[in-house]
Amino acid sequence: MKKNKLAVQEFSTEIEHTTLGSVVKNAEIYYDPDDKRTIVKEDEELLQLYYEVPIEDDRENVEYPPWLLRFVFDNEKINYKHISMEQIEAKLNERFAGTFKIIRSDDNMDNLVMRIRVLGFEDDGTDSDETFT
Repeated sequence: MKKNKLAVQEFSTEIEHTTLGSVVKNAEIYYDPDDKRTIVKEDEELLQLYYEVPIEDDRENVEYPPWLLRFVFDNEKINYKHISMEQIEAKLNERFAGTFKIIRSDDNMDNLVMRIRVLGFEDDGTDSDETFT
C-alpha cells in the first residue's frame, strides 16, 4: 500500500506544473550593497561558503546594484516535488540568461535561500507604473 502511495506521489510531481510562487515561502527585497558583508544575518554562512571556493564567472567584475531579491523556499514542498536548488537556478538562467547573479544555498542546508541581483535596472529616481512581463 505504501509503495502505491509513493508511486502516485512521484507520478503527480512529474505531471504537476510548478511555479516559483508555489515553492517560495518568502520573497524579500533588501538594500544590501555588499554581498560579502550582507546585512541579512541568516545568509552570512551561505556567503562565506560561496566566496570560499572561487568560481570563474564572466561577470566577476560587473558592478551589481545594491538591491537584493531574496527567496526563502519551503523545504517540505521542494522535497515533496523532488526539485533541487540547482534546477531552479537553471530554469531562471534559461529564461533570463545573463541578467542577474544568483547565490543559492545547497539542497542539504536547513534554510533554502536564493539571493538574486538583477543587472540592467538603474534607479533614475522616478516612479513608474510600467509593468514587466
